[in-house]
Amino acid sequence: MARATLDVRKQKLKKEYDKQASLYDVCLEKHLSIKNRAPLSSEWVRGMEAEDKNFIRLANPKSGEVALDMACGTGRVFLKLVEKRCIVHGIDISEKMLSILKRKIAERRISNSGEIAIGSIEKTGYNARYFDLVTCMGAMDYYPLSFARKVLSEAKRVLKPEGRVVIDFPLLGGELFEEFKKGEEKDGIRVYAYPQEKIEKAIQKSGLKIKKIVRAGMEFQFLLKKR
Repeated sequence: MARATLDVRKQKLKKEYDKQASLYDVCLEKHLSIKNRAPLSSEWVRGMEAEDKNFIRLANPKSGEVALDMACGTGRVFLKLVEKRCIVHGIDISEKMLSILKRKIAERRISNSGEIAIGSIEKTGYNARYFDLVTCMGAMDYYPLSFARKVLSEAKRVLKPEGRVVIDFPLLGGELFEEFKKGEEKDGIRVYAYPQEKIEKAIQKSGLKIKKIVRAGMEFQFLLKKR
């Protein structure tokens, strides 16, 4: 993806998430569609619950670990890592989503939060070999594999030698994904999905090694480590 095209896509996604920010958590908690506030189907609810549960299980966060949650939003993964007593940093392109996360941190008097930064997940600016754990949930739904490889390479760069990455990619052809895709593209937001073998090749090219793959909801969830 050309730089100009990528920048346009980021700005479009930023605008969309800034618009959704005030309702995002309410819709998640009440199992409503963010698009039209309609109740989600039981299949959708089960899928989202499976995604959350299995993602954290794969990450296996441990007390005292330093973690980076890429595309952290309002804290869907971030806050679960905090509960496990990790020192958690977050980065996202949506200032409004981050403002909600910061408010939660203040209201809950969370003391193990690291930096909350506005920025791009393919170029975080953190020092090399800094994190025990890097997570990225939901972001790869909106970008091609060429961008995903950059994100994976950045995750590897900031990861400690024995650290791990947990990242998800949409499940091509799944009913939930097709429904999700239809809704997003109706609003002019393009989404991406690829065959599992292409995702695995992209991961391998980044220099990371696949340790485990889990199917949950509409996603493939990958546990990765350095070679």
